[in-house]
Amino acid sequence: MDQQYRFTSIPTWGPPAAVRISFQGNTAWLSVAVLSGDGGYDPGHLVAVAGRRLFAAERRELLQSIRDAGF
Repeated sequence: MDQQYRFTSIPTWGPPAAVRISFQGNTAWLSVAVLSGDGGYDPGHLVAVAGRRLFAAERRELLQSIRDAGF
């Protein structure tokens, strides 16, 4: 199952952030990017990027949560 889920948070006061979870076969990856500004005004520039492979238990729990949410 190759799928991606993305969430973008753009708060009025606070740094915008983007989260992506990618499923490729039996592997899942979590990626996060954060900007420096205030989302409702000036998003700023990229200040942090992080990512890691999810453990099997995290992957199963996340997939179950996605199914429970009706996606």
